[in-house]
Amino acid sequence: MKIRRFLSFFVIITSIVNLTFCSDVKELPRDRGYSGKDAVELSDAMDSEYIPDDTGDVSEIADSDFEDSSDVVIIRDTYADYGAVDTGGGNDTGYTDAGPCPLSLAERLTVKRLSIAPDSVNNMGGMYFSYYTPPIIRAYKDGYLLAYLSYNGKIRVLGLNRDFSLNGTDVSIDGNELRGLAVSAGDFAVLVQRGTDEMAILGYGFDGVQKFDTTIIGKTDHNVTWAKYIKREWGDYGTLGYYNNQYVAYFGHSMNWGESGEHQGDLLWFFDSEGRQNGGLWDWGCSHSLDVRLAFNSQKLGAVCLSDCYPQKAICFNHRESVIHNEPSGNCAGRSNAVLGGFVAFEDGFYLTFISSEGRQSSDVALAAISNSGVVSGPVWITDTPEVQEDDTHLAVYGENLFVVYRAGGEVKAGIITKSGDIVKGFENFGQVDFNQQTFIETGFGGNPVWVFGNGSELSIYMVRYCN
Repeated sequence: MKIRRFLSFFVIITSIVNLTFCSDVKELPRDRGYSGKDAVELSDAMDSEYIPDDTGDVSEIADSDFEDSSDVVIIRDTYADYGAVDTGGGNDTGYTDAGPCPLSLAERLTVKRLSIAPDSVNNMGGMYFSYYTPPIIRAYKDGYLLAYLSYNGKIRVLGLNRDFSLNGTDVSIDGNELRGLAVSAGDFAVLVQRGTDEMAILGYGFDGVQKFDTTIIGKTDHNVTWAKYIKREWGDYGTLGYYNNQYVAYFGHSMNWGESGEHQGDLLWFFDSEGRQNGGLWDWGCSHSLDVRLAFNSQKLGAVCLSDCYPQKAICFNHRESVIHNEPSGNCAGRSNAVLGGFVAFEDGFYLTFISSEGRQSSDVALAAISNSGVVSGPVWITDTPEVQEDDTHLAVYGENLFVVYRAGGEVKAGIITKSGDIVKGFENFGQVDFNQQTFIETGFGGNPVWVFGNGSELSIYMVRYCN
């Protein structure tokens, strides 16, 4: 594997393309999964004053005592550090400092299994163009919220302590697809596709009491011009964040354009703590919007989409603000060879991993940087492997660096790189971890990257120890 050790800086001025309506999306042969069922649910509790921000910067707070739970099986916990300041020193006991940091990332990995029987996790509950629906984990207060889609037609959100033992919170909501989970200072919200054509946001207090239930779009006559709704077979990938005291919903949907027919694109809207819409950045963004990401810092909200047609065939930042990478493989019918990876924010800007084969001999992993002023730098190609097709790359804040994971053939690779793409550690084989294209990695307590994936009636919680 050859790694480029430099980052070429350049400004890409987005070309404005006249709105051209794409032909109706046609079903293509399935090549990456299958359709599943539904589900929705939520969770709460916990008394600490800690609230993480979505930039990945996580405050340290004093550790409390943890109680063992028979529902959590520790697979490997030798170096577990649940969030205390990690000095890398002595062989401390308890949840303060886990001692000297292992050299390999595989040794820094803790895996815990959580039984949800008789439930069964549905990681692919959507339809053809947006069928991935993996579990989502978010840090809040003195623990985590974990949401997953079940085959029984529910989305559940469980409350976890910092050691991932259950804290008793367990809320359930009807729905077809889990699309987002976000946490504020006093409540949390879930983005869910439900019914035949709805996208909804539901809010709860940490006591589990529902605060609002808002249908964002849908439950409408699709024959009416300008009507917005979900056509699940056309794609509705989405995400939910919390920025400037508002929930941010960003997702693909369908719209009736009158004589121009039905088309698919994305919207980005804001919602207050009572579920009322409070404006947004756009009503119609990328089209077709094949996938989306959100991140923010104290200066800016950043949104990324993968478009196969409008405003151009590219990975776009904040709709028209910047083009991150041109992707001419987009066919204006729902397909592109590119795949979005992880998207995170630091105070100096944003960082995105993605998969692309443009100008390459195979599909490789790339890193791009976007400044707060929208200037794009890169990409730096993390892989250059003509004989291997990389896929499913993800990204998390790791101190002042970046934790990167991806699939390479039948192996999972992990490494730590600087924000300019230089290797700090790795890339190394990362063992039997699991994730899919839509998996989100949270930077949790102690700066530890955390994500969750499901298999049958078991959730696997993966945590990579952060070392200074």
